Amino acid sequence: MDEKDLKMAFHSHFSDESRQDAATTHAHMTVLFDHLREVGELIAGLTVWDDTDGCGKQYRCGTAMYLLSILASKYGIIIDRAIGAPGHGKDIVDGLNATDKVYLRKAMCMIGTPEANDGDKRMAAHAMLGDEKMSLAAESCRLCSDPARFEGVKAEGGKRQKREAAAKMKERHYHVQDPCACSACLAQLEKPWVPGVAPEEQPMFASSTDCFYWPIFKKADGEPGWNDWKIVTLEKKKDSVEDEAEAHAEVLEGIETMMAESIEEGKYGAFATEDDDGFYVIKFTSSAYTLQDDVELTEYTPEARAHLRHQQAAARHEQEEEEGGGGQGRPTP
Repeated sequence: MDEKDLKMAFHSHFSDESRQDAATTHAHMTVLFDHLREVGELIAGLTVWDDTDGCGKQYRCGTAMYLLSILASKYGIIIDRAIGAPGHGKDIVDGLNATDKVYLRKAMCMIGTPEANDGDKRMAAHAMLGDEKMSLAAESCRLCSDPARFEGVKAEGGKRQKREAAAKMKERHYHVQDPCACSACLAQLEKPWVPGVAPEEQPMFASSTDCFYWPIFKKADGEPGWNDWKIVTLEKKKDSVEDEAEAHAEVLEGIETMMAESIEEGKYGAFATEDDDGFYVIKFTSSAYTLQDDVELTEYTPEARAHLRHQQAAARHEQEEEEGGGGQGRPTP
């Protein structure tokens, strides 16, 4: 990829609640990943480079790591999360958020300005009063999503047009990822998974000693540096909720979507059965589509398969009798 192929897109999430925890981040990342998958930028097998600003809730929290594993399983991807220095830093995301806040403050002040006739540019007063029929978050999203607001007046020529064409910020849906993806790290991630080998011994999870930044992070005693894989085991707490049906359903939904995307007319697949065969090989006669009602494939139940085998055996026996009895006395063709 060249520099011109890179694109920066900003996603911001408004909420009427002030929760800032792992569950909220998971919900926002799900919205983002769904969008990226819809536009074809996120497919199974890719690696998502994720950079955080050092918030402890994003790496010292078992729930955060568990939900990351849910996302990775659901979308069939690898999530490589880099943790910044302790404490919240200031970066381009904070700058863009600040401009949004200033813009919304001005929109709130315009409600009492008589000369502001353009109602679409003003914050709805009842939204600021907490009206149940009007969400302040939804109103803020509407104002910030105005194309004229983040696109502005475009120049037709000269230096301004060149500067606008060279701008990296191309889209604002309202999350910027700027990972360190050197060629050595990318080459290591492309190493295949070895069946039967423990995760900590997998080649793709070995210390990336050829990384461009490895000299910065390596320890003096020769041990792996801080910028390295951390393989952990997640365990339930004593007071953990046993019901994980929602999480399992989310993973199954992601696997279902990935399988549906791989189905093409004329290709072959397989599905499990409960009889002695274990599975059946099938040929797809169309692309995948969603059933409007639940359908039970009764022709593949053990009883139906046993009945079919009985019919086939009876037909073969009848054919053998006809060929054996009818052939006596006939001339050899």
